[in-house]
Formats: sequence, structure tokens, C-alpha cells
Amino acid sequence: VDRNRQGFLEYRHEATGIVMVLVPGGAFDMGSTDEERDEAGALIDRFIDDAKSRAFLRGSLRSEAPRHAVTLDPYLIAKHEVRQDVWRRVMERNPSRFQADDLPVENISWNEAREFCKRTGLLLPTEAQWEQACPGGMSPAFSSGETITTDEANFNGNYP
Repeated sequence: VDRNRQGFLEYRHEATGIVMVLVPGGAFDMGSTDEERDEAGALIDRFIDDAKSRAFLRGSLRSEAPRHAVTLDPYLIAKHEVRQDVWRRVMERNPSRFQADDLPVENISWNEAREFCKRTGLLLPTEAQWEQACPGGMSPAFSSGETITTDEANFNGNYP
């Protein structure tokens, strides 16, 4: 297709029309430091009232350790979520609760996402690919370019 604002090449997937971005690959640190997990834990404790949800989220922080180096080859990843019109055309149904052709498909399982990929010749990104692509070319893990602050956090509709 062309290059995006960040300079990455973009391609259109022929079968679906989905715009794919070529991520150049390379090395990055994946996972969280002890300090980052402590900060996230403090935010969870501050903003999540439900004890069960708090325990689940705190438990998930453990899976982010240890921080480690990852090296990826170049790969393609979808620029946007799969739209409902594309999903319906491929899967012949639309399970989304909020129906509109231009909205992302939702209310699907991982197995359904895999089936979509199988039918279209696409692949789900690995966790490492997702983590590298998410910052959009920025090296910090959070959108502000700094460690997340409570001013940026919005857990469960609660604002600081």
C-alpha cells in the first residue's frame, strides 16, 4: 500500500482488505521489572474494589517476570482490529454485541480467532510480536513515553 506516518511499510491483505504493517523485527526487552510490577500492583490495589478481580490481576503480574531479551524477525501485523463486515464475510455470522460493520468484531473466542486466521491465511501474533508492535515504534512500554502514572490509569471506570 504505502508507508505510514512512522515510516513502516503497509500492505493490503488481498483476501480480506485488512491493512497489514511490516514490523521490522529486532531485539527488545519483554516483561516487567520488579519496580514496574510493584507500581502496577499499587494501582490495582488503589482502583480495583473487587477482591477476586484484584487477586486475578495481581496474579497476572507474576507472569510478566523476569524481564528478558527477545529477538524477532520482521513480521506483518494488522494495523486495526478486524471489522465486523470482514468477519461476517469470512465467518458467515457476526457474534458482536455492538453491531455495526465498521466496528471491531468482539465477543469471540480464541478458537474462533484461530479459525478466522485459518480461513484467511493470516496468523495470530505471538505475545512477543504483540508486545513489540503495541508501542507503535516507541521503546517505552506506556503511551506517555514514561512509566505509567495514576493520572493515566483508568481501572474499572475509576479515575484518580
